[in-house]
Amino acid sequence: MKIEQLKENNIQIASELVLSILHAEFINIFSNKGMNTLIDFYSIEKIKDRIKEEDTIFYQFINKEGFFMGVAEMENNHIVTLFIDNSYRNQKIATIFFYYLIENKLVKDTISVYATPITINFYKKHGFEPKSVNLKEEHGIVFMPMIKNLNHIPSPSSP
Repeated sequence: MKIEQLKENNIQIASELVLSILHAEFINIFSNKGMNTLIDFYSIEKIKDRIKEEDTIFYQFINKEGFFMGVAEMENNHIVTLFIDNSYRNQKIATIFFYYLIENKLVKDTISVYATPITINFYKKHGFEPKSVNLKEEHGIVFMPMIKNLNHIPSPSSP
């Protein structure tokens, strides 16, 4: 697997992947307001705008055959986006990505995320801990602020 900055020619693929996952897995989690907020946030135009921001980096995950496997968005030490195509899940892509960030000194001592109710267990499994006891809600999106100390991540084996 190759991790690299999102290429401009893959912005549409990234947007479509995220939107398809949102519609398939999150439609019953968020209110209409929340879904509309996310649909707008992951539009091609909004991704193009965020790519230009100084503190934001989008990554793409590409397999050996050159197929797009997923997308991540980092703002400083915060995971804004981490979506993996269903056909590539359970291949340790997130673990490899976390290790990549550390190995390349792209994040400092901790990394944070706003985990949605259906991703909280995923992030707990990867060593993230809740920063509060209650879920938060903004713009119709329900989430749990979580944080991970990066000093103790074992090197993953490649898928």
